Amino acid sequence: MLLALALPFWVNAAEEEKEPEFSEAETLLFLTDHLENISAPGELRYEFVHRGSLEENFTDRVILRIDKVLEDGFKSAEIDFLEGDRHQYVPPNAHTNLNGVILVFLQGDTYEMARLTPGSSRYFHRRMKYGFAYEAEVEPVTFTFDGREVTGRKVTMKPFINDPHRPEFEEYAHKVYTFILSKEVPGMLYQIHTIIPDMSKEEEGKAFEEPLIEERLTLVKAELGEPGKVAQMKP
Repeated sequence: MLLALALPFWVNAAEEEKEPEFSEAETLLFLTDHLENISAPGELRYEFVHRGSLEENFTDRVILRIDKVLEDGFKSAEIDFLEGDRHQYVPPNAHTNLNGVILVFLQGDTYEMARLTPGSSRYFHRRMKYGFAYEAEVEPVTFTFDGREVTGRKVTMKPFINDPHRPEFEEYAHKVYTFILSKEVPGMLYQIHTIIPDMSKEEEGKAFEEPLIEERLTLVKAELGEPGKVAQMKP
């Protein structure tokens, strides 16, 4: 799933020599050391829930494995994305400070949008890059993780609302993307949520309650260091 289209995003913040102007959303999602608060090998386990009226519902899992903590603070990592027939191969990354789950999810999303519409994955990739750069909103958020209240940042984006080609995929134009990240959470990524509301149910007030497609990826467990131990956070 992580093909050439996504490689420009697979960069390390510390290795950028000269950075152009980036939006707050771009910086948070693609140019931040997400793995800084991880100091030992282990794994982060995410629950992946897919539901809606358009397709079969299912629940799966995504695993980010930290194989090695390198001397410079970067990590050697690999991603196990979904299981069985839905499994997507992702090449390991021997030197990274990004939570690659974000990139793999987004890349898969562009393929899904291309599958559902007349557009190409490359087109949706460009629209999403534009959305992160110019349209995404970032705000503070509080949520519960591992039985405690933590603070973080929420990124919200609707990249297709003002799309010039919107009439070609009107049914999916109201899609909303939400990302929740926090330095208090191992790997920083707590949740990715996307929803395509069923606008035919808008008058009933059920467009979002009964969506066409909704996907939610949520961090549910972190085991770093000795097997079975809860992640140890850097101060």
